[in-house]
Amino acid sequence: MAPLPTPSELLRRYGQPAKKKHGQNFLVDPNILDRIVEVAAIRPGDRVFEVGPGPGGLTTRLLHAGASVVVIETDDDLVRHLRGAFPADAPLEVVPGDALRDALPDWLDGRAAVVANLPYHVATPILMRLVDLPDPPGRMALMFQREVAERIAHQGAGRAFGPLAVAVQVRFRAELAMHLRPGAFRPAPKVRSAVVRLVRRPEPLATLEVERAARAVARRAFQQRRKMLRSSLAGLAVPDLEARLTGLGIDPASRPEALRLEDFLRMGEAFGAEAVCGVEGRGGDDG
Repeated sequence: MAPLPTPSELLRRYGQPAKKKHGQNFLVDPNILDRIVEVAAIRPGDRVFEVGPGPGGLTTRLLHAGASVVVIETDDDLVRHLRGAFPADAPLEVVPGDALRDALPDWLDGRAAVVANLPYHVATPILMRLVDLPDPPGRMALMFQREVAERIAHQGAGRAFGPLAVAVQVRFRAELAMHLRPGAFRPAPKVRSAVVRLVRRPEPLATLEVERAARAVARRAFQQRRKMLRSSLAGLAVPDLEARLTGLGIDPASRPEALRLEDFLRMGEAFGAEAVCGVEGRGGDDG
């Protein structure tokens, strides 16, 4: 393969400012980009899906690591730039499209990796689309606003714990792998950023039915996170709620942030469809 361009060369060749409407903040520091590739444990021959590659800074480091890369990009100017910026023999496919709405690669399964500096305004729904695939990717290294990253990766009880951790951690081990300062980006965002490493579990912690019910309970509980469970879960179609919580070893007077993932899984298993029918249509797992 012919020599690959550097991240700074790619940014210079592109020559256009980041577009706010696309949530663009370009990451060009090669040391940080290489750390992201290391977080994803990319090895020669890996197949990688990258969302929102920008001018291609992370793309070129993935290719340098020996990966075969497919990128999806919504910005037509960047699509044209990316298609002309890399050697013709580079194992790279540039797909114009939206990772939230358009078809994903049919090879995106447990053997593949996803690496991305996600646009923050759509980062959580893109994450959940990937998590909820029938055969999710084996590992992911994804960048989020720091507060969102902390909610995804938080282990156990605490203020950062919420429905997003419940939704993700049934299928993935999640770890806060890197913090990034705003100055690492061009232009610098107004928020701090972090990279989350997600490694698919050999087996999910629950069946699909229990997972669905656990998510529903978590959404309901955290809609009123300062209230006791006996109040925040009162709208579920669960008879004898307090007695059933007590029977599960969960104090009805506790608040949701005092619980752990396994508590929500126990409630999901015990309540089943009773939990789901009381919550469907009340919002997503972004808390």
